[in-house]
Amino acid sequence: MAKLMDYLRVMRREINIRKGTDPNTHTQIKISKERHGSDYGGWNIKSGSLNRDSIVYSFGIGNDITFDQSVIAKYNVNVYAFDPTPQVKDWLAKQQLSEKFVYRDVAISAEDGTMRFYKPANPNYISHSSVPNGNDEYVDVPALRLKTIMDELGHTHIDVLKIDIEGAEYPVIADILSSGIKIKQLLVEYHHFFERFSKTDTEDSIALLNKYNYKIFSISPNGYEYSFLLAE
Repeated sequence: MAKLMDYLRVMRREINIRKGTDPNTHTQIKISKERHGSDYGGWNIKSGSLNRDSIVYSFGIGNDITFDQSVIAKYNVNVYAFDPTPQVKDWLAKQQLSEKFVYRDVAISAEDGTMRFYKPANPNYISHSSVPNGNDEYVDVPALRLKTIMDELGHTHIDVLKIDIEGAEYPVIADILSSGIKIKQLLVEYHHFFERFSKTDTEDSIALLNKYNYKIFSISPNGYEYSFLLAE
C-alpha cells in the first residue's frame, strides 16, 4: 500500500510539474542510496557514505528523531541535533537518547542573534517557524549562522547536513553557500507549499546549489524533500 501511495504521489507531482504548479525539478545524478528514518521523518543518503568519525548535523528535529537514531545505530556516529522549539526540548527530556545524540536548543539562521519563532496554527503540531503562519503567538529563540555553530563545535566540514526548518531554508542555504562551507551531502525540505513562498523560490534555490556543484540524487514522492551530493 505504501509503494502504491508513493507511486500516486509521484504521478501527481509529474502532472503538477507539467501544469506549472510544482517546481520543475528531477534527479540529476544516479547513485546508490539508503533510507534512514520513518515514512514521515526519513531521508535518503548516499549508501555507505558515513563512519563513526563523520560529522552529521540535523536541524529541525521536531518529535521525530528516527532519522538521527537510524544513522547513529548503523554508523555509531555523533549526530548534532538542533531545534529551539520549547516543546521539542521538553519532549526530548522524556526520551531515552544515545550519548551519540548531541542536542542544542538553537535555530539556524542567515545571521547571528535571536529569531521570532511563530507557534503553529494547529495546536496539534509541534513545529514552529520563523515564517508568519497565521498565528500571532511566538517565542524568541537563539539563532546562529552555520559557520558560527561549526566554529563553536570545532568542525571544519560536514558530511551530512539535514535542514527541515519550515521556510527558513531559502536564506540559510544562500548564506551557507556564500560562507564556503564544505558539505558533502545536503538534505533539504523545501516549503514552496507555504503561502509566503512559490515553486520559483525552490527552483532558484536549487539553481544556486547547482552553481556550487550540488546535484540532486533523491526527491521524495511529494516533491518536498531533496538530497544533494557535492560533486567533486
